[in-house]
Amino acid sequence: MPSYMAPILKAKESGIPFRKMSKEELLLSAYSLIVKMNVITGWAILDKKLLDVFAEQLSLKLSETYSFLNQNEIEYAF
Repeated sequence: MPSYMAPILKAKESGIPFRKMSKEELLLSAYSLIVKMNVITGWAILDKKLLDVFAEQLSLKLSETYSFLNQNEIEYAF
């Protein structure tokens, strides 16, 4: 296995896939990812109402399209 694959495999094995999370866990993961993406990219955090809408939409996207991934893999991608 190439050395660059080790951190990717570690991220894959260290988290719960989105499809196995409850709605509450999925929403908390979405909030966490939004905050981390804002810090990494330097974006300003949205006001509370927009943040809630964004987190809800992101949690839906994660469960529908990326259900096989986990939060650690998304964070690694950033």
